[in-house]
Amino acid sequence: MPKMNFLLIRTVIINMITAGVALGLILNQRRNPGIPLSGWPAGKSAPFVEIIIPARDEERNIGPLLETIVKQRYPDGRWRVTVVDDGSTDGTRGIVEAFARDFPGVRLVAAPAHPAGWTGKNHAMYTGSLVATREANYVLFIDGDTR
Repeated sequence: MPKMNFLLIRTVIINMITAGVALGLILNQRRNPGIPLSGWPAGKSAPFVEIIIPARDEERNIGPLLETIVKQRYPDGRWRVTVVDDGSTDGTRGIVEAFARDFPGVRLVAAPAHPAGWTGKNHAMYTGSLVATREANYVLFIDGDTR
């Protein structure tokens, strides 16, 4: 009886699984085409959206995230971004301040010291919710490393 080459069998199995996943992704993309970009329908009032971003030491991520947000096709004056700085020790604060100068819909809020029993992110989210405008129809919390 010939000896089986387990490395070859393992390689074939892994390649079959990889091919199956690739085929699934291709079929999924064909079944679910991208949604074309469009603006808000003319004459319809857009709900006000407050986006709250708790951030601590997000220097590498906060700039690209804010770039993505400000490029959205949503009516001006109907959204605002509040970045809550939770004691960053890197350049996060400066990046957000620069965005706030160029985009009036972006602002920076410093989180106060955490009360006993609170963690930083939860307290930053709470702080953001307290300063959110009462005009907001929707409040969206997103992480600093989101795109």
